[in-house]
Amino acid sequence: MCEAPTGASPDDPILRLQYVIAAFGADLDARALVAAEPILEGGSFYGHSTQIHDAGSQSVTLKAEDAAKLTWSAIHAREKRGENQDALTLLVNALAHEQDSARHKALEEEQQRLQLDAARETENEARAPRIHAELDQDRVVLPRLLPGVTFVPRRPARGEEGGAE
Repeated sequence: MCEAPTGASPDDPILRLQYVIAAFGADLDARALVAAEPILEGGSFYGHSTQIHDAGSQSVTLKAEDAAKLTWSAIHAREKRGENQDALTLLVNALAHEQDSARHKALEEEQQRLQLDAARETENEARAPRIHAELDQDRVVLPRLLPGVTFVPRRPARGEEGGAE
């Protein structure tokens, strides 16, 4: 995928990319995400953000398969950390750049899953009791919806923000 690093500088894009790949491979997701931040500032591992330049104008270009693999790793790492909106943002950016129809379809399915999870989380917040001094609730408290349970996301009532305070 990448050649051996020419320098041991933290700004070396090839070294950074190798570190990100190794960290994801070793299930060190937090370290991989921190190292990948300069790359992900451009939105994803795809497209323009795969051209990583340092002060010495050294660059490295990822193959589409490698960009896809790293993007999947980053999406799942963000999801494991509870950063679902960041995972969804990475996914949307990847969809805009993915050319392969099979990978594009897989990304679309993942997007639907993440959006359903976000809707379930919003619904669960609306069902949860609000903790305050008064016992009475300003809404009907219902059991949590667990993953795999079919539900229709409700529309917020007029004047309702849609999220828990």
